[in-house]
Amino acid sequence: TAPMCCWTGRRAVTRDREGPKEATRWYDFEMLCGDLANKKMNVGIMEVSARTPEQAGGLFAHEGEEFAYVLSGSIEIHTEDYRPTRLNAGDCIYMDSMSGHVYVNVGETPVARVLAVTSHALIDMKRI
Repeated sequence: TAPMCCWTGRRAVTRDREGPKEATRWYDFEMLCGDLANKKMNVGIMEVSARTPEQAGGLFAHEGEEFAYVLSGSIEIHTEDYRPTRLNAGDCIYMDSMSGHVYVNVGETPVARVLAVTSHALIDMKRI
């Protein structure tokens, strides 16, 4: 028999636009369901304003895996291993975060909104 999970019944709720906000030089985040301790994923809405990889601080690698879903606008993901990949609203990507990567806004709107989900421990918000 499979062992029972010790986290049965855990949950967190974030109301529309009520998640804690974090700002860096390159991205703005709204953290979602951040009040739940010992999570395996960190979820947030990331607003991307940088128009070039240089404006975004260059490629950055960190532990874990990452999932991003474009809510609106258009972004381009630059990575160490692939040519730049453009994603429009409704598109998504799942990738190994250990490979250097960066998101840039390539759409008409000043800010593309992206739902970013990472499975690594809380990262240094000052770097991203």
